[in-house]
This record gives sequence, structure tokens and C-alpha cells, in this order.
Amino acid sequence: LTIKRAGVVAVCYCAMVEVDGTSRFCQDKSHWLFAGKLTMAGVAHGSSWLLPTNLVVKIDLSGWGLDPTDTLRLAPADTASCAGEPLAESGVRHNCPD
Repeated sequence: LTIKRAGVVAVCYCAMVEVDGTSRFCQDKSHWLFAGKLTMAGVAHGSSWLLPTNLVVKIDLSGWGLDPTDTLRLAPADTASCAGEPLAESGVRHNCPD
């Protein structure tokens, strides 16, 4: 199972026994039970910003399960990759007042 987006998902369970090696019972939605919810942590999909240069800016991130110790990594747009070394920027500050 691979979760590809952050958010809240429902966990459902089908306990019907297989007959003849098939799971026909679980094809009927009346056999499924709601077992709970899970939060998949991460930034909301499709975030983008247009920021000025040489000015102090604030970047607001939306998502689920974000923690103050999470890290934001800036990467050149032409690479579209977060692999390799992060940009060395001494002027970046965090937890700044509004």
C-alpha cells in the first residue's frame, strides 16, 4: 500500500471468510465496517508560491500532521528534485512573528 497524498483517510475492514479461494463477500459494500481514521502527514498537494527577491517573506504551508520540527527545503525549480545538498542560505529564518 502506498499513500500518495497527505490527508485524513478512512480505514475499512471486511472480515468475511473467503469461499473457494475467492473474496466475493467483500465485493458487497454491506460487509465492510468502518474501523477508524488515519492522518497521513504531509504538505497539501499542489502548493506553489510566487515570491519577490531581496525581501523578507513568509511562506505559509497547508497540510496535515505538520510539526514545528519539520524542515522546508528550497531547490532550484529547473531540477524539480529534492535530492542532493540543500541550498546554503544563511538569511533564512523560521518561527518569525507575523
